[in-house]
Amino acid sequence: MTIENHFAVSAVEGARRQNIPLERVLEGTGIAPDTLQTEGGSVDPSAFAKLIQRLWVLLEDEFMGLGPSRSKPGTFATMCQLVIHAPNLEVMLKRGARFYGLFEDALNIELSRDDSSAFITFNNTFNRFDANHFLEESLLVIWHRTACWMVDQLIPLKSARFSYPAPPHQSAYKAIFNTELHFDQAVTQLEFPAKFLELPVAQSERTLVEFLRESPADLLARPAKDESYAGRIRALIGYDIECDLPAFESVAEQLGLSPQTLRRRLKEEGTSYQELKDLIRRDIALHFLNKPQYSIHEIAQKVGFAEPSAFHRAFKKWVGLTPSDYRQTHLD
Repeated sequence: MTIENHFAVSAVEGARRQNIPLERVLEGTGIAPDTLQTEGGSVDPSAFAKLIQRLWVLLEDEFMGLGPSRSKPGTFATMCQLVIHAPNLEVMLKRGARFYGLFEDALNIELSRDDSSAFITFNNTFNRFDANHFLEESLLVIWHRTACWMVDQLIPLKSARFSYPAPPHQSAYKAIFNTELHFDQAVTQLEFPAKFLELPVAQSERTLVEFLRESPADLLARPAKDESYAGRIRALIGYDIECDLPAFESVAEQLGLSPQTLRRRLKEEGTSYQELKDLIRRDIALHFLNKPQYSIHEIAQKVGFAEPSAFHRAFKKWVGLTPSDYRQTHLD
């Protein structure tokens, strides 16, 4: 996958308005100036990520000069550090939205839901600074993919809505958002199944350190769609955290494969159904550990362990903490 050079041209617009030479902006990115002037050209994803990081450093602005005010480097990292201990995705997104709302010329981000869908809405008017909507679209991608990382699985979008007309390069949006696209809408908004809001945050301060080494630039550069069979199984059953895990044969049937073929495909991907079930059991454990009315013994049984000691060993292997330590950290 490569990235259409339209997005790279839009990314450097803030630097251009500040009269920073293009050659200086592209320094160390591996992108030649001629590339951005080539009709129909494209940029390598790793080079695009370097470009975004370069713009942050050069402009001292995570909004890349495309917002009504600067977002100082480290703002996104601080938000992640504040939400990493949220009990579930819903709380994580609400805390993140409140954090960005603290700043002057704040991002106006709203999380809402109905019986079947959840909505992340961006009520911002950046058009005066962001004529190509690059910052607006980047924020959509960053928030969605950060949410996916927080719960350790792909959250499939039901739709993406944009408050402006369809651009000439709208075909590229399908690869970015992998969902139905609607332009000329009242708001810019992502829609996904509401049931994902209940998923527990599966990351920790330890895993966050690695995540922040490359993010959010890396989030903008890599595709969101997980076409692996492991990813498809997680999307199929990973969010039904209070339901019994289906038999392998049932999963294979739902994917239109024989059990033998699915077992072989998972082996080729370096995993197995047992390993995927362990990840799902981890999510179930995290979900119930955030509910103080359940004892650790009860949670062990829900996860499928007859002996609490076996659950303790497994959970520490999954998360790096004992169930008691995890509960104390997240409920304090």
